[in-house]
Parts: sequence; C-alpha cells; structure tokens
Amino acid sequence: MPKKVLLLFTWIVTTISAFTVSLSFYHQLRPSPDLAPLLAGTISPTYAALPHITNQITAQVYAADARPVMIDKYLTRYQSPLAGYGQIITQVADAHQLDPYLFIAIAQQESS
Repeated sequence: MPKKVLLLFTWIVTTISAFTVSLSFYHQLRPSPDLAPLLAGTISPTYAALPHITNQITAQVYAADARPVMIDKYLTRYQSPLAGYGQIITQVADAHQLDPYLFIAIAQQESS
C-alpha cells in the first residue's frame, strides 16, 4: 500500500511540475503583440510582384534520349574509363542495331 501511495504522490508532483514548466515556457515564447494581427489573419501579407494568373495549365515537354545519361551515370558510379562516352556508345549501338547496355555489360565483364 505505501508503494502505491508513493507512486501516486510522485505522479502528482511530476504532473504539476511539468504543467508549471510548460506554462512558463509558453509565457516566455509566445508571439510578440506586433505579430498578433498577422497571425490572426486580419492583415494579409503584401507581395512585391504577384504572378500573372491566366487560369490555364501550361507545360513544355522536351523529347530526348535518356540512355546516354543513364549509361554515363552507371559508368561513373563504377569508375569506368568509359565514363563520359555514353552518347558515342548509344550512337554506335543504334547504328549497328545493338543494345547499348549489352556493350556496357560486355565491356564491364571483360575489364574485371
């Protein structure tokens, strides 16, 4: 029984202490009165330049072959001396109707 009373007393003291500390921090960290109207939403922020709204969605799409970039990133990650030659590898592979990734796989296997 005394153990339960001690635990209850400890819990009450800890709770009151935590509440007191929270209130003191709130009092110290509350916003300044100058910011109160802005935080309440009574004053709207003013911007130097507003975007032109046309109620339209516009987009630009550029078509490009990502294979040279992917090959260069792969070769760079494995510190291959062929890094930077992704565009040439892709052009030659396309000219000979080969998969450029096959060339990279063979080159990596032969250099290991």
